[in-house]
Amino acid sequence: MPITTKKIPLHFQILIGIVVGVVLGLAAGTFTGGPELIANWVKPIGEIFIRLLKLIAVPLIFVSLTKGISDLKDLSTLSRMGVQTVAWYMATTVFICQVLGHELAWSDQLIIVLTATLASIGAAGAPSAGIVMLVIVLESVGFPSENLPLALAMILAVDRLLDMCRTVVNISGDSCVAVLVESSLKKQLAVMR
Repeated sequence: MPITTKKIPLHFQILIGIVVGVVLGLAAGTFTGGPELIANWVKPIGEIFIRLLKLIAVPLIFVSLTKGISDLKDLSTLSRMGVQTVAWYMATTVFICQVLGHELAWSDQLIIVLTATLASIGAAGAPSAGIVMLVIVLESVGFPSENLPLALAMILAVDRLLDMCRTVVNISGDSCVAVLVESSLKKQLAVMR
């Protein structure tokens, strides 16, 4: 009789990873040489991760924003969900800047409104795409790159649950539009034959 193993669900894997990371981080700070280990080995990996996010983000954001803006015929199409997404980007950006002591001038706040609006229009329908967009919004106001890992760590704990809800709505909407377009194209092809 074959032995079957039950796979651990993804959400439990994520929670286990968070707990293990916190425990290892606290433990590394307590033993001799731990802070140097973190500064010399862990921090560079985090910086590489952030740089890779930026490298992936720029073309992705450009294409997503171009597509989103070109499809936008009327600002009323942003609807309630779009307003909530803009509000989320604005709130998280202002929260991060306030907590980490980054001063925001009036011009920076207007830039946040503009980039948050564009980011909400062009957000990709993939899990955690909002975090990539948040990096773009933060950098648009001159947020220091060395504080990005800390900023993202503060937001990721809360964002995961919200991100799952946003992704479901985003993918559901994209899927419905794809089905409607296919149905419309089939009708047009039937008329043409």
